[in-house]
Amino acid sequence: MFASPIVRAESGWQLNAHSVVDTVLLQFPTQIKSIQRRSNYRVEVPEDCAIAVRVWRINERAYLKEQPMAVQEVKAQIRDVSVGGVGVKFIGKDNQPPIVGTEDRLRVLLTYQDESLIMEGRMRAATAKLPDNSLITGIHFKKLENDLEGRKIIANLTRIVGELQRNEVRRVRLGLAKSA
Repeated sequence: MFASPIVRAESGWQLNAHSVVDTVLLQFPTQIKSIQRRSNYRVEVPEDCAIAVRVWRINERAYLKEQPMAVQEVKAQIRDVSVGGVGVKFIGKDNQPPIVGTEDRLRVLLTYQDESLIMEGRMRAATAKLPDNSLITGIHFKKLENDLEGRKIIANLTRIVGELQRNEVRRVRLGLAKSA
């Protein structure tokens, strides 16, 4: 990545005998910086969206499809979603911090409209602890493309993220949301 002032813009520059292009001449940058970009597009989830997430702490040997006990559930509100994971706000009981950590194996149930996806994930380090002791963090999904079921989940997640992204663009165009 670099930033550099434009020296001159020229339209109709003759590239070769067959091609004419519009060009921009930039001043040579004084510094070039390499940055890491996300590998998955993350879309914010508006409050009125028909998507929800439920999360349970499960042990390392638990069968993912089996319904865990209610006491293992960690109350979560979805903030954003990508094919690689979800951003969440974990909420504890009675203003206590939520009982969840980065070492916990998590069962994630993502529900969108009439579809439910079950995935395994791990909590990322919390980015913020709010005054009510809730945590702003994310859940990174376990690698999914190793088998047919995982590839189906990826396809469904990709479709869901695409639909949410199109809705986000519509909302921005209508002035109902701010652009990122």
